[in-house]
Amino acid sequence: MTLTRSIRDGSSLANPVLPRIQPQYYAAIIAAEAIGKSGNARVDDIDIDHKNVTGYAFYEGTKLARAVFLNLNPYEPDERQRSSVRLELQFASKGQPEPLVMQVKRLAIK
Repeated sequence: MTLTRSIRDGSSLANPVLPRIQPQYYAAIIAAEAIGKSGNARVDDIDIDHKNVTGYAFYEGTKLARAVFLNLNPYEPDERQRSSVRLELQFASKGQPEPLVMQVKRLAIK
């Protein structure tokens, strides 16, 4: 099996390429972890000013428990580097102290 159309714009490819897993598959794996095991998580979109990045905040009760940021740019094997995006986060909220501890997880696909 080969791909005969571009994953970027649907145009025909001069040379077919091997199929590969798209970002949406990995997003489902990440979302399952972000939702957590409590069964009480509530999710809300995070407004991000970037066309290829989406973000979600996961709350347990009224407390922010997890946040997920996804780079939706597809990776082409013939590109030298994967795309990356820099995000600057602010966690302060009215009347609430900034968090003292944070755990960061990154899904790295090889």
